[in-house]
Amino acid sequence: MLDMQTLIIVSFISLFALVTTTGLLWRFISDEYGLRYFTLGSSAMLGGLLLLSLRGIVPDFFSIVLGNTLLISGLGYVFIGIRILMGTDAGPKWWRWVPAAVMFTGAAYFTYLQPDLSMRIVLFSIQCVFYMFGSAWAIWRYADTKLLLFDRLSSLFFVAGGVINIVRATQAPTLELAPNFLLNTHWIIVLPYLHIIAFGIWLGMFLAVKMSVKLLKEL
Repeated sequence: MLDMQTLIIVSFISLFALVTTTGLLWRFISDEYGLRYFTLGSSAMLGGLLLLSLRGIVPDFFSIVLGNTLLISGLGYVFIGIRILMGTDAGPKWWRWVPAAVMFTGAAYFTYLQPDLSMRIVLFSIQCVFYMFGSAWAIWRYADTKLLLFDRLSSLFFVAGGVINIVRATQAPTLELAPNFLLNTHWIIVLPYLHIIAFGIWLGMFLAVKMSVKLLKEL
């Protein structure tokens, strides 16, 4: 049985490593605009995960509403960073704030007005599906011919994240869940956190490879 708190700690370490990687890349390659979004996005996700881990210690507004909103907002910024890094535009401005606003509103409603953990999970998972499939499409559509296999695998990694969250969104309402999110150990609930661990590792590698190739082309 997987322990949620252990997974969150490992996910935190993975995202911290990603923040460090993106921050250093942005520091040394400051003209690469997309790195700004990766750094901001991974930092927001790290902050959201930290708040989530403090459930029961800090008020629900911070651990649930703000924590989930930061996670979605961070994922959105990573999505924009991927689009820029792949050579396309950042996309409509609403991509940056509408899903986060929906998450904030929904998390507040299903925490205070009609408490329902399963609906918060559904709402969060739907936002993740949008960004996961969007990232997968951007990487697949604008793949570098010299890194075609790597880009295809990266795209499939995000497709896997989207599929995981579809399963989670459809199955969460059928589960008997403990009110405290951290006490739930069903594989449908914890599986996305395994993907977050892999997300931090894969995205760090993705950025390192992409930036190395880009710098070599400029030599």
